Amino acid sequence: MELLPTVGSPAPERADAARNRRRILDAAARIVTEVGPDAVTMNQVAHAAGMGVGTVYRRFGDVAQLLWALLDDRERQFQEAYMSGPP
Repeated sequence: MELLPTVGSPAPERADAARNRRRILDAAARIVTEVGPDAVTMNQVAHAAGMGVGTVYRRFGDVAQLLWALLDDRERQFQEAYMSGPP
């Protein structure tokens, strides 16, 4: 069991926090696709994720931080897919 995060990896999350983070990021991705990044609001994301706007603000702070987290998440997914792809 790894107790300390490795360099470059996100800190371990509780399961419920990880689920909420995933719901928020997935909702944000859908909204960015629909309206573009400049039109995203925390209220839209909270509604689409099915949670209170306070939860979204506590998790990400503001729209800019949310969009950075979304970009980071998608980049990590891309890297994982690339690294685990065909030899």
